[in-house]
Amino acid sequence: MLRHERRLLIDCLGIGLALAALVVGLDAGGVLGPLENWLYDARVRTCQFFARPPTDQLVHLDIDDRALEVIGPAPWPRATWARLLDEVRLAGPRAVEMDVLFSETQPVQWREGADGKFEKIDNDAELAAAIGRLGNVILPASLASEPPPSPALAGMIELLRGDPELTEAELLDRLRARGISADARAVGDAFIPARREAVYRRVADEIRAGVADPAEMRRRILRKTDPELNSPLGRLIAERFERLQTVTEFSRFAYPLPHADAATQQVTAAVPRLVPLRRLSEGASGGAFVDYPVLGSSVVRSVPALLRDGDRAYAQMGVRLACQMLKADLSRARITRNALRVPRDGGAGDVVIPLGPPRQTTAGVRVGMLMDVPWLGSHRWETMYDRDRDRDRDRDGGGDGDGGGGDGVSDARRPRAHVAMNSVWEASQTQEKISRNVAQADDALRLMYEVIAPDKLAAFQPPAPADMAARSPLIDQVLKDGQEMMALVQGLKAEDLDDRSRRFLAAAAALPRLREQTLLLGEDLKRQRDALSRALKDKAVLVGWVASAAVADFVPTPLHDKCPGVVVHGAIFNGIMTGETWRRLPWWAGAWVAVALGLLTALSVARLSPLPALLVALLTACGFAALNGVVLFDYFNRILPCAAPLVTVGAVWSGCTLTRVIGEAAERRRITRRFRSYVDPKLVNYVIENPNVRFDGERREMTVVFTDLVGFTAISEQLGEKVVPMLNELFGELVPVIRHHEGTLNKFLGDGIMFFFNAPRQMSSHAAVAVRAVLEMHEKVAGFNGRLREQGLPELSMRAGVMTAEMIVGDAGGAGAADYTVLGDAVNTGARLEAANKATGTRTLISARTADMLGGEFLVRPVGKLKVVGKDEAVMVYEPLAPTAAADEAMRERARLTEAMVNAFARGCWEQCLSCAAELEAACGAEKLAGVYRALCERFLREPPPEGFDGRIVLTEK
Repeated sequence: MLRHERRLLIDCLGIGLALAALVVGLDAGGVLGPLENWLYDARVRTCQFFARPPTDQLVHLDIDDRALEVIGPAPWPRATWARLLDEVRLAGPRAVEMDVLFSETQPVQWREGADGKFEKIDNDAELAAAIGRLGNVILPASLASEPPPSPALAGMIELLRGDPELTEAELLDRLRARGISADARAVGDAFIPARREAVYRRVADEIRAGVADPAEMRRRILRKTDPELNSPLGRLIAERFERLQTVTEFSRFAYPLPHADAATQQVTAAVPRLVPLRRLSEGASGGAFVDYPVLGSSVVRSVPALLRDGDRAYAQMGVRLACQMLKADLSRARITRNALRVPRDGGAGDVVIPLGPPRQTTAGVRVGMLMDVPWLGSHRWETMYDRDRDRDRDRDGGGDGDGGGGDGVSDARRPRAHVAMNSVWEASQTQEKISRNVAQADDALRLMYEVIAPDKLAAFQPPAPADMAARSPLIDQVLKDGQEMMALVQGLKAEDLDDRSRRFLAAAAALPRLREQTLLLGEDLKRQRDALSRALKDKAVLVGWVASAAVADFVPTPLHDKCPGVVVHGAIFNGIMTGETWRRLPWWAGAWVAVALGLLTALSVARLSPLPALLVALLTACGFAALNGVVLFDYFNRILPCAAPLVTVGAVWSGCTLTRVIGEAAERRRITRRFRSYVDPKLVNYVIENPNVRFDGERREMTVVFTDLVGFTAISEQLGEKVVPMLNELFGELVPVIRHHEGTLNKFLGDGIMFFFNAPRQMSSHAAVAVRAVLEMHEKVAGFNGRLREQGLPELSMRAGVMTAEMIVGDAGGAGAADYTVLGDAVNTGARLEAANKATGTRTLISARTADMLGGEFLVRPVGKLKVVGKDEAVMVYEPLAPTAAADEAMRERARLTEAMVNAFARGCWEQCLSCAAELEAACGAEKLAGVYRALCERFLREPPPEGFDGRIVLTEK
């Protein structure tokens, strides 16, 4: 890889990493929240290929527009609800969950009975009785999670809790006495709500203290006001007392939190605001909350599975219903960091509800225990459970959205899992007609007995059930017994009939008609109840408003612009029942994916041209989106953040592409300016002097030199990118030496240099000039080490390999990219000689031909016959120590002892070689070359070399 390419790669990777970190930071700060929500919704809408079939254990009993037309506008009388629930009870559902709040008392009404008489109706009592008869009803409540009050408001509540009779002025003085900053206007604005909350808490305190009598409670709380007076504060205490009793009754449906560890603290605190009437809760089997927190958007994507009131928790409506159907005990639930685990009866395993991280509502409340609503279906909530019919319905232009029977919708077009409340109402109405007809028949029987058999009237007791078939024998008998009377009366003129006779004749005529009508109604009722039983028996029934009237609570969802709230509970129920619950992956998973995709995009921009890099970026984004949506989300039910990775791909491609364009333009200008510095001036001058010269390739004896720096890695690790200026500084001293001795600089090899002599201009003493240049370069490195020591950096040393032989010199490459260089096997050998210094402990190794051409100008010592890596033949090499004129006695002795050691080794005199090595180290100090020979001799003494050994030393590393 070229230097500028490597620089571009590093720059792009750095920019990619920085932009990825920036995007992840923006995502953590919520900036990408709207995009993440849009992508979340897009996955919900489009990625439903592998979802399990919906449960068949759920039925929505819908209160639709048709129900409001037929039954009447909301709110319905509780007595009407009682009749409806009685019909639902006969259908045999396993559980009935009401998404209808009954938090306010309904007044007593008067109703005309079957006998035409008016009777008093206690609506709440009738509904309570119906709930008790049904027995498996789950009632809803609304729980409010609010941010902590301000210090001033909290202080007001605490002071009023101790003394609710404080005036605004007294309250303001006491707040200031406590050091709480408050002004009169703020206290006045918050006084009423603060006192209501304070009285509520005070009444709760008194109840916990054992006070159960309202009068006694007023006496304990009101110290300044006569408790017998009908004062506003007294009424507030009574109202709060009644509310607390209502909340206390409903609180039996809450579950004790298992323990107070960090996982349990995820459960958000909430206060019951709207709870069912106490008498209704008494007959119910359970309770749940129905609230949807607004988490940055009004779209319902997740809801809390539990909400906490003190040390007890309420379950979400869909969760509560599913646990009841699965026989899972919420009182034994375990809360972990990312799941709610509810054990099932009989050791059937746990119901596992995945939980996501806490989030902040728009009101500033941090909500935990969040589970994602596992939506299914299309944009039509009515057909959520149809799946196989949904596409056909959309193609046909949609169906009747009322759902259920009793509305004229055929079974083929009616959405599954939806039954219209009208079907229940029709059965109830039919039963009402039957009861009315039976009552009229009983009256007619009594009238006829009064006329034909007065003695039997006192003993007349019709069958208790409103069953016309049971009365049929009585009707036949009374009609038979009254035949004579009817014949006698019918023979009279109309004006001769008295009122009693007229009524007798009307009763006799009505009984057959009433019996026939009622028996037909009975058949209708059986058909209606059979249909309800088929739809509801052993099912979980969710009763809720779906009408377009304002009474229904509609919310937007990822699939629907407007969806009834009860459908949200059904979606949660379905997900738990089918196991299709969604688990959010940790936030750092999305962050790492964003970083990885950013680096991949940066790598593509660095290595490819702009258009292919753009295609790679698009494929990366599309591939990630498909993998995220289809595999992770749809198949494995895992939610991995999508916005940050996709934004990272776009940002990194844009940023790196812009950087590359700017960088390449700058690099082009820099290369243009500095081009001459990359070509040896001697070669440039030669070409200028000989404009027609051609470097097609020429065989010539030349000397090539390879150098390398020892210790450069250690310095680069300390200096990092600052090592480049240091290396340039050193080369700035070494290159002039080469050029001074008329060498041709061929190329830089990292921290090494390749140069040669005797081309393009010829010189007779090129070997001696090369050695002289190398020795001078060693001196320059030694001087440079002084500056390194001053900076506290490790010292450098230089290794060199010098090879003299016939080589080919000329231009290598095409016309568009030529390099004036030397080629041939001798060039490779020269490079191997430079590397061989590491094995022999020498600074410079020269070939035998180089040594022969020195003409005694330099003191050299033999190093040995080396077989370098990649070569079959061994090469005799030498080390130049110094110019002969400058060599001292120690150098000469070193050369003599080395020569003796090398010659002894070449003759196979191992003992003598060991002796020479020891003598060399004794005279000149320990050195690696002596160690090499010692090791070889000791090995050969143990295992002699093969016959024909020529004294070569085989190097195994380059």
